[in-house]
Parts: sequence; structure tokens; C-alpha cells
Amino acid sequence: GKLTVKNVTDAAKLEVTFRINAEIAVTMEDGGTLPNMLSEKQKSMVTNLTIKGQMWESDFRAMRDEMPLLEEIDLWDAKAEYIPYQAFCISSNWDGNSVGSKTLTKVRLPETTRNIGGFAFAGCTNLKEVNFTELKNLEYMDNNSFESTSLQVIDLSNTKLTEVNGAFRNVKNLEDIRFPQTM
Repeated sequence: GKLTVKNVTDAAKLEVTFRINAEIAVTMEDGGTLPNMLSEKQKSMVTNLTIKGQMWESDFRAMRDEMPLLEEIDLWDAKAEYIPYQAFCISSNWDGNSVGSKTLTKVRLPETTRNIGGFAFAGCTNLKEVNFTELKNLEYMDNNSFESTSLQVIDLSNTKLTEVNGAFRNVKNLEDIRFPQTM
């Protein structure tokens, strides 16, 4: 690419960050192997991650704890029926002040998702997009799953949910929410 800077004053300061391997796709034969599949440098630089194959709770923790720049995650072809408690939430509490990944903006959950654990994405204040319309197997969302996120549209109409248990507490800027006929 080309960078052109014009009309620069003597006091101007220009900072440029280049990311190497910012987009990574992995196929995991066994769950629990994500932390060992990427180098420390890759984990520290990845912004977009696609995962296929079996996933365990430790793989979610690795994304949360070892990938500080992660913005978009595509897990559609991953095998995980359960999104773990605090999957991307660093600390949770019942007063609505949970702390989650600040960089995460978009998540495509696995087709196989049946259950989303409590506080899974709580405090992910920049999370704006989740593929709810594709989650035809989703049966349960625990308390505060998406607390304090920036979701604008929540379309649960294709899910099997019968309740949402306060999953969307303190969601700011919510424009539209659609529930399934099962509710």
C-alpha cells in the first residue's frame, strides 16, 4: 500500500502500526489445542480469527486471555455446543460492571451452539454483531450472557429459546430485538 501525508507541521507526530498475520485461520483436530497452534507473536497480533474443528473451554480462555487485539471471530465451522461461562468476560459481577474484551466487535458463533453460558460476552462493550439469526439450535442463554455490549439488532426468531434470563442486561444502543415464536 501507499501512505501519503500532506501539510505536515514541524510539531506533527505520525504513528503507523503494521500488523503481520492479523488474519489467521486454524483447523483443530482436537479441542484444547488452540494455545499451542499459534506462536506468541501470532497471538499478540491476530485481529481476525477463524476456527474449524473441535473446541474446548480452554480454547475460549486462550482467545480471551492471550489474544488482546482480537476484533472478529468466526467459529461457524467449529464444534462447540456450549459457549462457556465468561468466555470473553475477564471479570463479572451482578451490578452491571463486568469487564470483557474491549476489542471484540463481531462474533460468528458455531452452527452447533445450543447453550451460551452466563457472562459469556459480558462487558465486551464494542461487540456490535453476533449471528443470532443463524443459530437454529440455540436453546438456552444464561444470565448476563451479553450484558453491557453494543449490540444494535438482536434477532432470535430462528432459535429454540423459551426465555432469555436477562441475557441482554444493560445493552446500550439496542435498536431492534426479535423473539422466537417459542417465547
